Amino acid sequence: MAVASAGVSLLAVTGTMIATAPSASATGRSACTTSYGLLGYTTGKSVNLRTSPTSNSTSKGLLKKGTGLEAVCGKGKWIYVYIRSGAHKHTYGWVYESYLRFGASA
Repeated sequence: MAVASAGVSLLAVTGTMIATAPSASATGRSACTTSYGLLGYTTGKSVNLRTSPTSNSTSKGLLKKGTGLEAVCGKGKWIYVYIRSGAHKHTYGWVYESYLRFGASA
């Protein structure tokens, strides 16, 4: 039995519920043209974490200055990131490169 709720799938296996991550969409990692794998952080006071690599896409929320992240890949000046700290920890999304720094945090 499978149940989907808020982007997370729950699968009942032998009476136990297991949470599984949603599959990547065309606006996720599959939109990338460059791979990175760098650790970094946000530099702006409140930076939009977006659903796709465009400023017209939906914001998943705001990242505070200094939010830790991993740059997974990119497309143009947009970076697909995995959030490692803060309110959106364990979330993937897109951030414009000018709001990011890589290396040791500030």
